[in-house]
Amino acid sequence: MNRRLFFGALLAGAFVVLALLSLVWTPHPLEHLAIAERLQPPNLAHWLGTDHLGRDVLSLLMRGAATSLGVAALAVSLGALAGVPLGLWAAARAGWLDELLMRGNDIVFAFPPLLLAVLLTTALGPGAASAILAVGVFNIPVFARVARGLALPLWQREFVLAARTAGKSDGRISREHVLPNLAGGLVVQLSLQLSLALLAETGLSYIGLGTQPPQPSWGRMLADAQTLTALSPTLALFPGLAVALAVLAFHLLADGLRERLDPQGAAR
Repeated sequence: MNRRLFFGALLAGAFVVLALLSLVWTPHPLEHLAIAERLQPPNLAHWLGTDHLGRDVLSLLMRGAATSLGVAALAVSLGALAGVPLGLWAAARAGWLDELLMRGNDIVFAFPPLLLAVLLTTALGPGAASAILAVGVFNIPVFARVARGLALPLWQREFVLAARTAGKSDGRISREHVLPNLAGGLVVQLSLQLSLALLAETGLSYIGLGTQPPQPSWGRMLADAQTLTALSPTLALFPGLAVALAVLAFHLLADGLRERLDPQGAAR
């Protein structure tokens, strides 16, 4: 049994289920403020305690999962939808167009990803949409490079040469023959980028450039808890643990998928 794939899928699935469940139900209403019950430790009424406004921490964590995972998923999807076609086009064309695209990728990679995201969100203004765009922009060259690297060897294979002989265009060959053969590698990269996008979203929300109040997010919860750790250490513990476990889940999922789809590559 592929343990990494099993535990990664199990843990990631649990977070996704909690996130979806929070859209229709949470243990306590998110808008319910009870100042008299602020900073309570975990108890029977509030399993993970309450925050500085008396809100239920478990409810905030559940809805925060929907926000943080949603932003990360949309950002990675944006990067993949724009980056994969660029990579396939570069592999099909080669020559100076390919070189130009790769040098453009190098320019983007020259900036630390979080710094680039901070610059973009600062220019566009704080908010979930800005975070999606900022993290998505960094993912474009990642997927372009991966798609190009996986596609280049395929253009030398017999089935591609046969398709060219049959008169098919480069775009049609990329869609019908190349893309299906590199789908496995792209799925692995998607899982890995989800963990990195989740960290980026958490960081942006923590410094106030990502998801804005009153919408809960794990990064906002960590930011709110930073001055209250002496009074209620669990306020920072639970969202921090949620981020760590979610990132671990997608890393395990990526490693498990890589081992499942390419056992020889994983062994190397």
